[in-house]
Amino acid sequence: MNYADIIKRIENGDSYPKIAKDLNIPVTTLKSRCIKQGINFREIKNNFIQSKNSKVCFRCKIEKSLTDFYISKSGKTAYCKSCTTKACTDRKRKFKELCLDYKGNRCERCGYNKCNRALHFHHLDPKQKDFEISGHKSFILSEKVKEELDKCILVCANCHAEIHS
Repeated sequence: MNYADIIKRIENGDSYPKIAKDLNIPVTTLKSRCIKQGINFREIKNNFIQSKNSKVCFRCKIEKSLTDFYISKSGKTAYCKSCTTKACTDRKRKFKELCLDYKGNRCERCGYNKCNRALHFHHLDPKQKDFEISGHKSFILSEKVKEELDKCILVCANCHAEIHS
């Protein structure tokens, strides 16, 4: 086993499973042999990425500057900022759709149901509000979320503005 070749493959973005498959050995065997040789997969990959100042986003498959990536507390990067933002926006939209389905998908005052973005959750009694639906960190329709939705009515933007004025 040529460890210099393994290091080059790691720097080129190959994963342990891919290298192990090509060498026709189990992944655990490859990992243990690399550890015995002092080869730290993450360290090599991170050093190479930082020296290169660019990386390929796992999601969009586009090579971008490291400044286009969020870096986690552990020093890892996975998705570029635009892909991360898009994924977060998609999760929020799906969560709102779940909440809208739960509340009936139409304004309770006028019946409007053309655009989801124009439908708002209005708390009937602001003093009983535990959290805002739009600011909730979870993206699943849990019992806690359902309890909060039960304190709200679903209204369109126009009816919501009328309620507040």
